[in-house]
Amino acid sequence: GPRVAIGFYGLSRSVGLTLPSIEKHVFNVLDRQHIAYDVFSHTLSTNTIDNQRSQEHGGLDKFDVRHLRPCYAAIEYQEDIREREFASYLRFRNLTNQDLERSKATGILLRDDYWEDHFASVKNVLCAYHSVRGLYKLIVAVSKHINIKYDAIMVLRPDTAQLIDTDIFHNLQEIMSSRSILFTPSFQLWRGYNDRMAYGSADAMSVYMNRGYEFLHGISPTTGEIMLQNHLKTHNVAVKFSNMRCIRVRLDGDVPLADTLRANMNISNNYPFEECVKDVSVC
Repeated sequence: GPRVAIGFYGLSRSVGLTLPSIEKHVFNVLDRQHIAYDVFSHTLSTNTIDNQRSQEHGGLDKFDVRHLRPCYAAIEYQEDIREREFASYLRFRNLTNQDLERSKATGILLRDDYWEDHFASVKNVLCAYHSVRGLYKLIVAVSKHINIKYDAIMVLRPDTAQLIDTDIFHNLQEIMSSRSILFTPSFQLWRGYNDRMAYGSADAMSVYMNRGYEFLHGISPTTGEIMLQNHLKTHNVAVKFSNMRCIRVRLDGDVPLADTLRANMNISNNYPFEECVKDVSVC
């Protein structure tokens, strides 16, 4: 029968809160459909989080992803990745540390400081792209080592609570008959494609999971959603919409404002959305 690789990437901060929904709407659904799957994780290790954009500050459990019980896992030290990726980011733009110091001293922001926070957000984005790229490499390496062909790859963030049962089993035959098709959720598109989860063929997901190279090498961002749409179009990936939905869950259990508005979620009026936002354990 078909076999799916389910991969989680990025900084893990709230799996204890999101896991029940992931089990309910992903793992248990595939179990009932008798679809085999392996769980993968690529995460970044750090003891604390200090993110001004998400207003998250505090200590982290660097082994938070263990709750996902991954079959295969990779963990890298975040500060090493931040500095290494950022050094490449500067090099591709002909920027130097002297330019950064001059910017801080004068208060004049550099053109490539897109979020105007002295590159803090740029570094976070670079880490996220590095992690999803590392996740792809891990899946490929395991596939070759144990001689298993995955019929589909699903990518999720560990800090998202799932709201609706995955519909991947409805689309597996189409995925298996096409080398370049991908499904993304149909909410919060922001004039592009939602970039918080996706599933599709191995070839299509290779494009999806390696999209960070373009940002690293100099593509100017608009939004993550528009960047994803342009990237998939450039690489001739066919995109269809999935019914899956998720909300982000911060370190303290809070849900970002944009994810608390039913109008943003394109979700059925029958779904107990407000209760889920208040307590993600009921999602």
